[in-house]
Formats: sequence, C-alpha cells, structure tokens
Amino acid sequence: MEIRPAQRPELPELIHLWEQLMIDGETADPSYRRAPEATDRMRHYMSSWFEDPSFTRCLVADSVGLVGFIQGAPVAPLGILDLPPTARIGDLWVSPAHRRQGLGRKLVEAFVERATAAGFLRTEVGTLVRDERAVAFWRSLGFVDRNVILARDPYACG
Repeated sequence: MEIRPAQRPELPELIHLWEQLMIDGETADPSYRRAPEATDRMRHYMSSWFEDPSFTRCLVADSVGLVGFIQGAPVAPLGILDLPPTARIGDLWVSPAHRRQGLGRKLVEAFVERATAAGFLRTEVGTLVRDERAVAFWRSLGFVDRNVILARDPYACG
C-alpha cells in the first residue's frame, strides 16, 4: 500500500471515491444530502487541488487502484485569534474492504506530516456529529472538540 500525492489523471477515480464518502454521510445522517449538481461542482473544485505546488492538497492510498484519499488545505487566518498556522482536513475516505487496517490513520498522519513541514502546525477537521464511527476515529487520533456548529433548518433530523 502506497500513500502518495494524487495525480490529475486520477480525478475520475477520486470523484468516485468522493461519491462513496457522500453516500456514507447520507447513511449516517439523512439530512446530509447532496445537491443535484454536486458531482459536477465537486469535479470543478477537485481540479483546483492540483494548482498549488506549495501544498499537497490530496493524498491517496494506492493498492493497484485507489482505495482511499484525504484532502485538505491551509486555512486563511482572520488574525483575530492567536492560533498557529492551520490546515483543515476536508475529506477522508477509505474503501470498506480496507477499513480497520490502519489506513485511515496512515493517511491522516501523512497529511499532518506534510502540513507541518509546510509550516501549518495545527490541523483541524470537521465531521458529522451523527456519524459516531467517524467522531470516534478522529478522537482516537487526538483531535478534540473545539467548535460546535448548530443548525436550525428544515432538513435537520431531531
């Protein structure tokens, strides 16, 4: 299993993995629903992952084909809080056949290592509160509750 930077020609495969991540999110929380044009918008957004050579935004787990990925980016500081430079993990997904083998942990460690080397000493991540498996995973890696986002909307499930 190789953890390495994603390559632009892998974009269709990355889109497929991202769609699987969205299905997992929708399963964990039915109010988490993709917009009808989500895949096209994500394809456009994912193209930007390859434009900044100073920060590797996407790493993949390759086992004769992609079986997982992690994506993140630097956070633009507002200058109102005294925080070290921060990178935010946006997406992490590992195929079900490769879970519970330490691959997610390896992807996170590789991302944090690259972010730290690029000067981002703090890493943050958000996840669905209803996805108990994901929350437990992030906490097992030392991530702690920092902020809570509360929503009042017609789609929120009680």
